[in-house]
Amino acid sequence: MNVAQILVVSPGITRARQRSASGLLLVACVVMGLVVFLQHRLGAYHAAFDDDESSHYVSGLLIHDYLAAGVPGSPLAFIRRFHSSYPLVGIGHWGPAYYAVEGVWMLLFGWSRTAALLLSASVTAAVGLVLYAVAAPRFGRILGGFTAVAFVSSPLVQQGSDAVMLDGSITLLCLLALLAYWRSQLSPHSGRGEYAVELGCV
Repeated sequence: MNVAQILVVSPGITRARQRSASGLLLVACVVMGLVVFLQHRLGAYHAAFDDDESSHYVSGLLIHDYLAAGVPGSPLAFIRRFHSSYPLVGIGHWGPAYYAVEGVWMLLFGWSRTAALLLSASVTAAVGLVLYAVAAPRFGRILGGFTAVAFVSSPLVQQGSDAVMLDGSITLLCLLALLAYWRSQLSPHSGRGEYAVELGCV
């Protein structure tokens, strides 16, 4: 293929990518809006924390406070001091990756229950978006969109997304690890198998 052919083909490729990106953005907005609507309908923004939620929230708040204080010295010393006032720290029972994300999220959007629930909504919407991205090229955008909407609307998913829980983030990591493993089997020398292992370890 010469330069002239590349110049002729490139606009079509660019338009296809723009349509694909526009489709992803539209699905992301619809799915996120649907998740937040379902959270409201279930009364999530007016409910109190239960025991598990409290632990996950306090663990994220620990990271938030540590970062907001300018990373003051040893993390273990900070955890001990924090734990003496807030004994529901869940780091150790669960890995710290989600709590690190939650802590940074709280720095950006505040540490209210509403902000924490919007993080849960974003993670659930991200799973729906990944499902759309996998399904749409194979079955069409309509069925891809239906897949995403059906996932976030299912009662089991709603139960996880209307609380400050790790269900959605574990689902997202498992799905990404599965996709990386699947692609590594299609292309054994691509190095994607390493991504599957890394995502599984997280």
